[in-house]
Amino acid sequence: LGAIQNTCGEIEYVYAMQQAGLVGKLQAFVGSGDENLASFARACLANMRETILHAAAARRHRAAAQ
Repeated sequence: LGAIQNTCGEIEYVYAMQQAGLVGKLQAFVGSGDENLASFARACLANMRETILHAAAARRHRAAAQ
């Protein structure tokens, strides 16, 4: 999950992971009872959320500039 966590900073990868159903798998890992696995899964989800928010803000900024 460490490698996946690193790719969560790029919106194209986030979209691909969403389409592949990875969000549900990560959420399952969070509740797995394995704290090491859950920690990585939470970090992946947090990175994905941050990337999505950043991409949305960038789109709004570009739209406002036009």
